[in-house]
Amino acid sequence: MPLLAFSTFPILGVVFMALFEGALLLASRLLALIIVPAQLPGDVMGLLDALSDAPLATLRALSSRQLLALCRQLVSLAKLSLAEDPQLERLYAIRRRFEARGWLNCTVRTADGLALDAMRRPAPCESHGAPSQFGADGTAEAEAARYVLFLGGNFQKYEDWLPYFDLYARDARVGFLCFNFRGVGRSEGAVVAPSDLLADVGACVELLLARGVRARHILLHGFSLGGAVGALFLGAPGAPRCAFTSDRSFTSLRRAAFALLRGAREARGAPPPDAARPVASGSPALLVGGASRGGAIAKLLPRLVSAGRAVAAAAACAALRACGWELRAEEAFARIPGRRVLLYHREDSVIDFDAASLYRWLERRGHAAAAGLEVIEVERMGANGWPTHDFPLCADKEVWQKMIRAERAALGMDADDEKAAAGGGESDGAASDGL
Repeated sequence: MPLLAFSTFPILGVVFMALFEGALLLASRLLALIIVPAQLPGDVMGLLDALSDAPLATLRALSSRQLLALCRQLVSLAKLSLAEDPQLERLYAIRRRFEARGWLNCTVRTADGLALDAMRRPAPCESHGAPSQFGADGTAEAEAARYVLFLGGNFQKYEDWLPYFDLYARDARVGFLCFNFRGVGRSEGAVVAPSDLLADVGACVELLLARGVRARHILLHGFSLGGAVGALFLGAPGAPRCAFTSDRSFTSLRRAAFALLRGAREARGAPPPDAARPVASGSPALLVGGASRGGAIAKLLPRLVSAGRAVAAAAACAALRACGWELRAEEAFARIPGRRVLLYHREDSVIDFDAASLYRWLERRGHAAAAGLEVIEVERMGANGWPTHDFPLCADKEVWQKMIRAERAALGMDADDEKAAAGGGESDGAASDGL
């Protein structure tokens, strides 16, 4: 009997480790849905608004069959999908509109066999639809195809941003490749770990390299979350020597989440503001029974809220660390060997400048003036209802022109080209298309 008991210990250990690893994977998958909510099917923003307003009523509105199917997909680490999703039809209609403008549908195949939905606008020097070998066979450097590969934020689906991308490609006079990360829109699979996002970026870069585009003629433009993913990809050992634009991104997801949940003042070490002034002893409010007790509660309430936010921020940071979702982009950005462009906003509505801004981190360490780095400050306080973090940069003509010039220079193009220098004047066209 003791021998039998002794022999069961290794078996129990294996079972425990398997359960632990499964639980960790599921936790990472849940975090991935929070970090990349564009993976949720249907109208993501409408769903999140409904859940915040009336969570129980929103869940009751879903049929038991739908809820069961979504739970099964979640537990099996599969893509979340609905039998009927009107949002996919809406996105498809947008794609059809831009096919008529010269955009091409393409499928990006990842190393693990998934098909990512993407669209490509050929570079001006490419023959329409034909595989290009520009720059790979002795073609003059000035005639070689250049491409921007856009890495979107956590809520973005590329179809919604095609008006912006179309203007971007025309003003910069480059080819353009945009895609949806796995699990988003019509892309297969699901994001479970940060390595999945990096694999998707790598697959897109490989697609361009396979078409004969040189690495130094590719610029990755990473917006928000995409900025961190792009920095981690290009800052890794052996990464292709592509140019890079970090657009209103963060130092690390842990720092950004802490500042967002904790509150900007507290994240910088400042005490929380009091929600109520102390009641003077001669105040008429003391004539009302219990007013002094109510005043004490009113003074205590903001401190309780602050403590709750501190606990939530600490828990979120611990979860990100445990599941490997810290996304420490600051050190990776400093390692990128190619030319870099950095855009930031001091009044960013999502990324707290002092606590989590990538530019602020570089500035404190004396790296903001490093060779090969062009820094552009965005000062416009939003546009057309978009907050400072999210608005399309074409709405700010001065910043737009600076970015186009800097990116053309980073790609080895003539930054003083008259047509490129005049960019930004067509932002009304992007607005009329839905931005």
